[in-house]
Amino acid sequence: IELDPSVLFITGWNEWIAARFLNIPSWARCSADPVPAGGGFCDVFCTEFSRDIEPTRQGGLDDNFYNQLVINIRRFKGTGALPAGNKTAEPVEGVDLTAAELWDGIVPEYRDDTGDTAVRDFDGIGNNHYTNTTGRNDLRIMKVFHTAENIYFYAETAADISSDRTGGWMTLFIKTAAGGKTWEGYNYAVNRTAPGETAALERSKGGWNWEPVDDQLRYAVSGNKLVLVIPRSSLGIGRDDALKIEFKWADNVCLDADDGYGAGDILKFYENGDVAPGGRFNYLYYSEEAAEAAEKHSGGNGLYTALLIGSGVITAGAVGAAIAVAAAGKKKKES
Repeated sequence: IELDPSVLFITGWNEWIAARFLNIPSWARCSADPVPAGGGFCDVFCTEFSRDIEPTRQGGLDDNFYNQLVINIRRFKGTGALPAGNKTAEPVEGVDLTAAELWDGIVPEYRDDTGDTAVRDFDGIGNNHYTNTTGRNDLRIMKVFHTAENIYFYAETAADISSDRTGGWMTLFIKTAAGGKTWEGYNYAVNRTAPGETAALERSKGGWNWEPVDDQLRYAVSGNKLVLVIPRSSLGIGRDDALKIEFKWADNVCLDADDGYGAGDILKFYENGDVAPGGRFNYLYYSEEAAEAAEKHSGGNGLYTALLIGSGVITAGAVGAAIAVAAAGKKKKES
């Protein structure tokens, strides 16, 4: 930006004409309807000429403009260097995996906003009434550490974790550096199906089609805490390999439900249950080895946040990060 401003003012989240019409203009689609008492306001939105940032299901625009906004804000504000994850010795066999002493001091600590699982039961415009009761486990704090053999994932919710395991219960989506076939960028999913004595790791065959990888994953639940243990080998990561992954938690998003949008509709991340981080964003986690490789690749400029859209990478510095968000979405459809 030529003027190098310190503040930007962004408009157009939802563009309405800022005027009250006692007589609705003839160009407005609603002009044939009776004018409400006191006049009416017209929305100028249409898919072809939309300047709205807010996500929409119309015309295949989805959340593209929102993700572009996030990317450009990150470019404008920048971000600082971030710490690598913790490599520790394997926990003693039989230890409580949710015990505070196992997780105290583990950094980075990933956080999600709370209070976003409230029931939706409100009137909309016209005869619309919006109802959504999928909010269940309100994700709050996440942590990760790794050993030579395993990766340990920790999730904490605002209240005790629900025993209702329908709709995708405390599902963990993972994207590794290996690439290959994915669903919306994710190679793997844990708890896509309800766990029993053990949890199941699945791999995408391309899109919302999955195949089993390891159905013997250890997990533990205690109150508002859940821990998953995933062998590195099950993710195709050797014990001596540099570790760099993106991950996302989701609960009761109902991705298997074909409710008119098809199974595996990623926009349900905005609508149902709770996800951490929100929308398409992912948390990033890397090992010291990955940090050193990124440092070398960047010419010593340090590690900075990478924002990913589709298969491309858009960075605010060198690739490689931890406790941050990345958008893993689709490219804007061609008109």
